[in-house]
Amino acid sequence: MSPVSPGGRPEMNRSTSLRGLPAVAEPVSATNCTHPFDDGELQSVDPSALIPWSEVTEQMSGGGTWWFATNHPAGRPHVRPVLAVWVGGALVTTAGAETRKVKNLEEGGSAAFTASREGVDLVVEGSVTSITEPDSLQSVADVFLDTYGWPTTVAGDALEAPYGAPSAGPPPYRVFAVAPRRVFAFGTDERWAARSTRFAFAARP
Repeated sequence: MSPVSPGGRPEMNRSTSLRGLPAVAEPVSATNCTHPFDDGELQSVDPSALIPWSEVTEQMSGGGTWWFATNHPAGRPHVRPVLAVWVGGALVTTAGAETRKVKNLEEGGSAAFTASREGVDLVVEGSVTSITEPDSLQSVADVFLDTYGWPTTVAGDALEAPYGAPSAGPPPYRVFAVAPRRVFAFGTDERWAARSTRFAFAARP
């Protein structure tokens, strides 16, 4: 799904606030959600053994493919592979204006991202906000370029690009942010397997 591998660009400021979203929020709680079962019984876990939030945000900032789940108005799920960037305390993705994703997202409500990264599987659940303010769109465009090498430009309340993912359709590309309500980091290697963590966030107004 990545159009170009960027390679060697300077680190972007991903804490930039996005207009339409409240200020960046840290998790209000982190809970070990490991349930190891071995020798025919549930094993005890150390509740203080957690995956650091800094590790999770580093993994969310690293590019790669995400699976994005939205709700069809008829009630059925709609899941597609997408590119997404972590900026302004939210996961941000784009979609062609005429795609099913946009029609679903225009209904508002909730959405979820999932991804498998090095040592951890991620689930991000949250509320959807349409990003249309030019400075915020420019911040998103800058991070997409840094992360994926995808050159986009701000055009009104959306992004333009010379090319997109095969399933994205033509521009303009609408921009949507999912501000997390819950994030799950499920450890998949020796470092993190016993530290799977559920992060909860205060509701954003």
